[in-house]
Amino acid sequence: MSNLPVHHSSDARGTDRPSSADHLTMAPDRPDDGRHRLALDAVAGLSGPVPLYDVADVVAARESGTPVSGERRYQVAMGLHHATLPDLDDAGLLSYDWTWRTVQRLDWSETRDGTVTPRAVTGPSD
Repeated sequence: MSNLPVHHSSDARGTDRPSSADHLTMAPDRPDDGRHRLALDAVAGLSGPVPLYDVADVVAARESGTPVSGERRYQVAMGLHHATLPDLDDAGLLSYDWTWRTVQRLDWSETRDGTVTPRAVTGPSD
């Protein structure tokens, strides 16, 4: 059962989702399940866009304690695609491209005027 707040809004895909403000109070310290934390950990050391199934491999292996393949890999990938990664994208904790099914971690930078903005991490020099 999810611990997500009950306030919802529709996202660009027309699905009913908790609003971004709700996600910011939920993540990263209080994810609705361990998969949010595992997904964030999986992309933490990566740069550039990473395919969904690469993230799913890491998350599935960490959930089960052993490498997985086949049906379990697909199930985890679909859970990430339809819920976890859009949640984390909405919260501004990573960037998920729904169409291309790629994940990119974000680096938060403070500008001279004191505002904090995310930017995609594209390579080791970032």
